[in-house]
Amino acid sequence: MFFQKKANLGQKTRPSPPAQCSACCRAELPVLLATSPGKRTYEALKHNRLNSDFLAPVESADMTIRGKLKRARGLSRNLCANDPYAKKFLRLLTINVVGPQGVLFQNKAKNSDGSLDRIANEMIEEAFKDWGRKENASVSGGLSWLELQILAITSVARDGEMFFRVIENFPNKYGFAIQPLEADMVDDELNGKAANGNEIRMGVEVDEWGRAVAYHVLANHPGDYAYSTVQKHTRVPAEEIIHLFIAERVGQTRGIPWLLTSAQRMRMLAGYEEAELVAARTSASKMGFSWKTAAMNTKAMMKTPTAT
Repeated sequence: MFFQKKANLGQKTRPSPPAQCSACCRAELPVLLATSPGKRTYEALKHNRLNSDFLAPVESADMTIRGKLKRARGLSRNLCANDPYAKKFLRLLTINVVGPQGVLFQNKAKNSDGSLDRIANEMIEEAFKDWGRKENASVSGGLSWLELQILAITSVARDGEMFFRVIENFPNKYGFAIQPLEADMVDDELNGKAANGNEIRMGVEVDEWGRAVAYHVLANHPGDYAYSTVQKHTRVPAEEIIHLFIAERVGQTRGIPWLLTSAQRMRMLAGYEEAELVAARTSASKMGFSWKTAAMNTKAMMKTPTAT
């Protein structure tokens, strides 16, 4: 007992409340915790002068971007056109994702004994290579299979998304072609209920499960000179559309430009570099001039000692 008391001398103990108020303290403890905001929580959740402007939106993925996609794409396109870092980013995507030859097709047809049918595979791969030429791959006849891939990765990064419409029975020798559609062509301002009861979210028609069943495509690009205020929509089944975008949240219907997060910082950096360059040029352009007047020459002659 003596040694136990001796060991407890170095420990800091908290005095216990009287027995008659212990029940009262236990009853008030939850109230004290509930009325002490920020005491038992994450630092970022505390309301103070340092994070009072830290917004905490609770909107859905579609509500966050609804009505903002046009401006988001415009800012990103401006950045890619004028900022060399953004332009280099797109270039690196083309080099490292698509590559010099793009995604190629390799057929793996086999014979009845399990071996590869080399002749058939070579013929199919050669036919696919021929289809990948400009006159066959795209409906316009202006983009090859490789160029379509480059357009896909750059458009998804710059605009946040890209659409490809698969056209079967197209009038070429393969009866198949691809129609590239920019993100602007699917009307992101079209929202509401469809006639069949489905919901239209920013031009994408979804069923009760949120699965895309159709896309409402504009007749003309809204930024084209042929744009009309009365636009016609074509309901294209989802089976004909390849929608390329990266979903960052559950239930997200449309894509967000990849550069949007860094757009403000990149613009501020560009302004800082411009200001530094202007200051350097102004400093380098400063010049000084000195001249002598007749009075100054007379004084100089008077101060010069005469040799004897």
